[in-house]
Amino acid sequence: MVEAARQTNPAVGRSSTKPRPADTAMKVQAAEAKRDADKAQDAADVAAVELQAARERATTVIDYTGQDRPLEKVEEADTAYHDDEEYVIRVKYDLPEMTFGVEIVSPDIYDESGNLVKPSVLGKINTLSFAEGQRYRVSGPLAAWMDHQALLYH
Repeated sequence: MVEAARQTNPAVGRSSTKPRPADTAMKVQAAEAKRDADKAQDAADVAAVELQAARERATTVIDYTGQDRPLEKVEEADTAYHDDEEYVIRVKYDLPEMTFGVEIVSPDIYDESGNLVKPSVLGKINTLSFAEGQRYRVSGPLAAWMDHQALLYH
């Protein structure tokens, strides 16, 4: 059978063999090894980018207090939350589009006998998104509620 694959070249006077289909196995294996190495390198690159992004999220504080001022160092509190203070928190879980509170444009107005003269005017509903492990600066009531719900790291 091997003899059938050999042909004699009359100009050279020697026989040459045509490569058989099985001879491409080495080329295929080399191509597969290169493809696997490229996939492994791509996966390592993606993992490195994700690790860097996680490190940046862990060190960045997102300000949800609505005030445009530089962030000062605020220690995390783990017991008593006060309404008039701000806290830096980290959440345990992703909380996309969580609703907490409503903006009050103008408060209720009462007369001297305590009767309601003009009801409060409400603004937009406060919708906040939280990512796991990210640091956020929030108001005391929000921090207290989230801590009560066991959503915060201490």
